[in-house]
Amino acid sequence: MYRSIRKKGWDYSQTADYLITICTRNRLPYFGSVEKGAVSLSPVGEIVQRTILDIPEVHSNVILKEWVIMPDHIHLIIHFKRRPPKEQSGAGKFGPQKATLGRVIAGFKARVTSQALIENCDFEWQIGYHDRILNHQSAIENATRYIRENPQNL
Repeated sequence: MYRSIRKKGWDYSQTADYLITICTRNRLPYFGSVEKGAVSLSPVGEIVQRTILDIPEVHSNVILKEWVIMPDHIHLIIHFKRRPPKEQSGAGKFGPQKATLGRVIAGFKARVTSQALIENCDFEWQIGYHDRILNHQSAIENATRYIRENPQNL
């Protein structure tokens, strides 16, 4: 049974910086491989890359600060900015939807999965994702360094 690990009482629609980690199912290396400290992307890894780069276009309230695609997971640092009240809700299947971090990540995962199916790529996400709220500039700097050095650490 899946249990949310979101921070209780935190409003995930508010302005904040987040370190996001999203893994593949069973940590299988669907996205490629690391060779000599650099990531070599598979076809599904290329889909992930294109979709990451589209996040700020799909969600005007998101700034993509840093990211890396590893063989079995991705890391993103995103700045989520609160939209003005008129823009906070979009027309969804079940009426207006509040713009939240969870909706951004769910939409990203759905777009990758959909494109992977279209391109006939074998691929599955792990359920959920991990987020860490980066409250201080030093936390953002440490997370940025971690992401940049991640491929060399394999």
